[in-house]
Amino acid sequence: MIPIIIGAYTLSEPFGRDQGIHATIAFSLQSGLTTYLDVFNIKPPMTTAMHWLALEVFGHSIFSIRYLDMLFVMLGMACLTSSILRLGYEKIIALGASVGFSSMYYSLTYWEHAQTDEWAIICIIICFFFLTVSWKYSASYKRFIFIFFAGVFIGIGFSYKYTVAATGILVFIPLLVKEDSIQFYWRDLFWFIFGGGVFLCFIIIILLATDSFVPFIEIQNFLRGYLNYNGSMLHLLSAPVTIALGHSIVNGTLVLFGGGMVVARFFRQKTNILHVTAIILTLCGGLSGYVQGKGFIYHFIPILFGYSLFFGCAVNEVLIIIKKRFNINFNYLTSSFVLVVIVILDTGTLRINTFSLRDAFEKTSLETRFNRYDIHADYSFPATLKFSNMLSEIRQPDEDIFIWGYETGLYFLQETPPKYRYPYIWPFSTSFYDGRYTRDLLNRLKRFPPKYFIVQKKDATPWVTGHELDSQQVLQNNLLIKHYLIKNFKKTLETDRFNLWTNNVDW
Repeated sequence: MIPIIIGAYTLSEPFGRDQGIHATIAFSLQSGLTTYLDVFNIKPPMTTAMHWLALEVFGHSIFSIRYLDMLFVMLGMACLTSSILRLGYEKIIALGASVGFSSMYYSLTYWEHAQTDEWAIICIIICFFFLTVSWKYSASYKRFIFIFFAGVFIGIGFSYKYTVAATGILVFIPLLVKEDSIQFYWRDLFWFIFGGGVFLCFIIIILLATDSFVPFIEIQNFLRGYLNYNGSMLHLLSAPVTIALGHSIVNGTLVLFGGGMVVARFFRQKTNILHVTAIILTLCGGLSGYVQGKGFIYHFIPILFGYSLFFGCAVNEVLIIIKKRFNINFNYLTSSFVLVVIVILDTGTLRINTFSLRDAFEKTSLETRFNRYDIHADYSFPATLKFSNMLSEIRQPDEDIFIWGYETGLYFLQETPPKYRYPYIWPFSTSFYDGRYTRDLLNRLKRFPPKYFIVQKKDATPWVTGHELDSQQVLQNNLLIKHYLIKNFKKTLETDRFNLWTNNVDW
């Protein structure tokens, strides 16, 4: 229950750009369009699957993914707590790890919540849970069944984010820690790899059965140019620090204290399973963010698994110090309550949760609520929502739209799937674009002309395109699409961030 206590406010957060993109792609899947084949998508399959599941379970809502994300974090924290207890460690360490993960995660912004990297590391937490269960058995079929499922979940995590593959080293933990309580068998490695392989084969079979495999591989090949975009070394180094220190003195202090204590004991050869696991997961989480090369904070969310173990160890050590120094013996319930209260107060989530509760009782409008999240930069969900409402007054539900821009969430708000394969113009706007998709898009537009052609402005994203041009400026350089637009459409509405062009067949 710790995630809902700390992060309840996230259930009413708006879309960030990424959430809008992937909710739209999932909605397209619901509408009968095939991902990769009919809808361009740069993410591995499980991201779309997660958003699809959210829409199936909670309905067509911008909040659906927030609800499912909360449930997923709760599942992850249950597995994290259980894993630590199964290894024989104190309850306060188990609770502290879940409080640490939740408080650091929910101290991030709405942009970082419900992101692929987080779902990947939750899968690794579940993988670790199955490993801890398996370690209680000797070389028997029960052990290998649980290790098989651990492998399945690392395969699922990999299908969310390729960069978490290094966490597969978890299977070797019994080999790295000389403790009589657990043993390593080389057959563990076989069943672990087999489990991951089975899930990946399942994904490949689905892609082949839906004729999506070739488009998927082609898109992944196109993405290689994106790997050349690297953030500054300052961003790469500061992101993992920001996750722990940026929003909470308590979080940062406990992570640093716990990390220092664990590393010191490691070098003094006074370590245990939990310490080695924390070090490995911190290194793997940092590596996952670093190899992506952008320095985005959410790319480093996998580091939270290791940080949470540091946090739990630090809480336990602090209580031991208090007991020895002041002869105060906190019982489990008291120390748990104090820890949760301190974290909630320090992270500021109490204030945010109070605002969210007040909004619910007062039935505050979505526009008012979402204005608090407006970054007034390259992305503005309130501006998108406002334009969507204006468009709804003009457009009939069966009239098609095409968006030349980065605001894919507009399709979702209009409840119409992107029927022209390219839900956002990112592939057309990258500095390494070689023109491969232009003719395909033009043919699709000519074959079934949309009623409305929407051009976005002020959405320049140089960190993912390699230049400072917004979508309207990119259009000026794409002569084929530009000429098609001018010849067949007339501008009928202009806002600060969008231009609406209407098919001139009616003029």
